Amino acid sequence: MDIILENISKRYGSQWIFRNIDYRFTEQGRYAIIGSNGAGKSTLLQVVVGKIPFTKGEISYQTKDGPINVDQVFRKFSIATTAMALIEEFSLEEIVRFHFRFRKPIGDLELDELLNISELKKESKKYIRDFSSGMKQRLKLVLAVLTESEVVILDEPGANLDEASKLWYQRLLNDWLGERTLIVASNEAEDYKLCDQFLDLSLYK
Repeated sequence: MDIILENISKRYGSQWIFRNIDYRFTEQGRYAIIGSNGAGKSTLLQVVVGKIPFTKGEISYQTKDGPINVDQVFRKFSIATTAMALIEEFSLEEIVRFHFRFRKPIGDLELDELLNISELKKESKKYIRDFSSGMKQRLKLVLAVLTESEVVILDEPGANLDEASKLWYQRLLNDWLGERTLIVASNEAEDYKLCDQFLDLSLYK
């Protein structure tokens, strides 16, 4: 799936976050959205997935079979963001089961396999409210990367991860991303090691 941005601009009140972005994310591409804090990286991701409206411009989603309506495009994405809420009352096992009632796991992975890949299996009965911030981030990344999708979108994936977990994150992408499109928003080079195309939002102020 190609994601085509034409003159995309976003404003909050009188403040422009970014203006006049013309860009195309193409199938199987590896993209990093970079820029200083406040440049609008997270905002642009939300625009791309159709979560928030943009102020002006046009965005379209194109496949080999033709365009996709914006109200259907969410099925093509799997997403992990720092702002994404987890159900704190669920255990790890419960939240993984719940998530995959609505989305299909990549490669038809079974629960034990998913938990093994997360390297959190020993915590499977532990409630999410008792997880550390790093464990929660691992869970978000596992749910995003191991969900069947065409585009994997990660917002600051290295946030709250220690050095061992950052190495685990690199293995997760190397082992399971496959030929899917990857879009990472971050200022940390380690977060987007696999990316070879860059959208610098500092150029769109």
